[in-house]
Amino acid sequence: LVGPPSEDIEIWLNFASLARKNNKLERSYKILTTLLNNDKPDPEILLSNIVKGLQNNTASNVHPKVVFAVLQHTWATGNKTEAIKYLGRFVKLVGTTEYAAKYYLRLGEWKKSLISGFEKQSQTTINDILSNFRIATEIGNNWYKSWHAWAMMNYEVISSLEQKYNLKFKSAFLTGEQVPADLQD
Repeated sequence: LVGPPSEDIEIWLNFASLARKNNKLERSYKILTTLLNNDKPDPEILLSNIVKGLQNNTASNVHPKVVFAVLQHTWATGNKTEAIKYLGRFVKLVGTTEYAAKYYLRLGEWKKSLISGFEKQSQTTINDILSNFRIATEIGNNWYKSWHAWAMMNYEVISSLEQKYNLKFKSAFLTGEQVPADLQD
């Protein structure tokens, strides 16, 4: 940590992550402001700069990992819906870059953490979360974390439906049996 942040972003981001995980949010904030050349780490401003860079076909001067770290900091400070909103916009901007699988995985995890049981959720909400995990598996198709999250989400949804309707959805799903029409969405 002797050199300037611009020379080794990875080390500084790891330091910010350690500070955030140890609930030293002020330290994390200071590190992020240093990485942003003392600009306030506001997700709205960061994303608008990235959008401008994409529209002008110029690279944004903010590294995607720094943007993601700001969003993680936003989540850690309790602004969870704001963090989800901006991460949802951010993943669309980064496309299928090398980091996108991690970003989609985190978006799915964050959305999932805000719901309180699948049986009370709309099919749209469940599909949205599953979609984030599925995209993470498509982009990072050799990454076990994305496959594990996608599989666990599917298992949890099927288990909750099984409990809700007291049916053998697992066996029907695995054997290809027809689910009664009155129970289908």
